[in-house]
Amino acid sequence: MTKARKDHVCDLCHGKIKSGKNYHRQRIPPWEHENNDVFHTFKAHPVCLKFWYTKYGYRVDYMLNHDPWEFRELLGEWLINKVVKPMLTKRFETT
Repeated sequence: MTKARKDHVCDLCHGKIKSGKNYHRQRIPPWEHENNDVFHTFKAHPVCLKFWYTKYGYRVDYMLNHDPWEFRELLGEWLINKVVKPMLTKRFETT
């Protein structure tokens, strides 16, 4: 986890990663690893990456073709079902 020193764009949802916020950063080297070049630096919000791992597993093929709008919709549904609903259920059970 890295703290952003400037604004970035999440590679999964294409939303803004604001400076000062934590985000996941991974350097992806080219296939031959020549001269320590970097093919791409993957950046993502922690919640986007957690959802990605839940949906696709721990594969490192971040460059799968995906629609960021569809990803945002699926992420929203996942957050509601895995975070909001259990939180509300627990809250109403204790009162």
